[in-house]
Amino acid sequence: MGYLQWREKERKPWKRNWFALKDRVLVASKTMPVLGYELQIVSDQAQAGSGDSQ
Repeated sequence: MGYLQWREKERKPWKRNWFALKDRVLVASKTMPVLGYELQIVSDQAQAGSGDSQ
């Protein structure tokens, strides 16, 4: 798995997408899967109160 930069038309900006090779087919994804981990979105307020206060 790795990323490539591509663009739809000549005057459009370049975009970065993740790609993987599956059964000899290049498959694109907007995000990279993180296998074996569970991710959670944490708000800034929750992070500020969870640190060590030493």
